Amino acid sequence: MQLGDGRESSNVEDRRGSGGLGGRGIALGGGLGSVVLVVLALLLGVDPGVILSGGDPAPQRAETQGGGAAPPADDAGSRFVRRVLAETEDV
Repeated sequence: MQLGDGRESSNVEDRRGSGGLGGRGIALGGGLGSVVLVVLALLLGVDPGVILSGGDPAPQRAETQGGGAAPPADDAGSRFVRRVLAETEDV
């Protein structure tokens, strides 16, 4: 596949350096057992998230103000992705 100086798609959102969600989500198995665990944790004054995540508290990430410096929107990687997407749009 030769991309050369082909058309670049405008359907790309460059979200590099925008942060994202840190930590992990809570994996629930569902069912009555999970409900019982949450109720017991609340009655005993324990954080239900600790019990539902397997006992390991989620690591806390330090908040940064600006995040990392994002590469310029017209770098080689961005141009490559835009051209490949344009090729698939044209097919």
